[in-house]
Amino acid sequence: MSWTMVLNAELGIVEGVYAGHISKQDGANSNAKMLAVAPKGNPLRVLLELRDVIAEYSITDLYWIAKTGESNSGDRMRRMAILVSDQVAITAKLDFFETTSFNRGSQVKVFTQRQDAIDWLLR
Repeated sequence: MSWTMVLNAELGIVEGVYAGHISKQDGANSNAKMLAVAPKGNPLRVLLELRDVIAEYSITDLYWIAKTGESNSGDRMRRMAILVSDQVAITAKLDFFETTSFNRGSQVKVFTQRQDAIDWLLR
């Protein structure tokens, strides 16, 4: 699995791109990198592109990812846009992740169009 996590300084958002199989360890490593490159003192806004991934997370895994995200990002407002293809299987699980994240104080939304995701993040 390969992933990159960089700060888009022009937009003030962290952008992550994933390809291939995402393991739980890859997720933990990329989350640490996301927090490391995020602008300090600003709201945390993240765009994750998952169009070319094979994710085998269970609903329980997604619950714990949302819980970990809550504790790792502290008091900062969190907004995460997740960019996917039209794969129904991953989208159904990500709908659960949206709700779980919202219940933990984060705003997460799934998109199929990059510009729609960026527009939502910057609102």
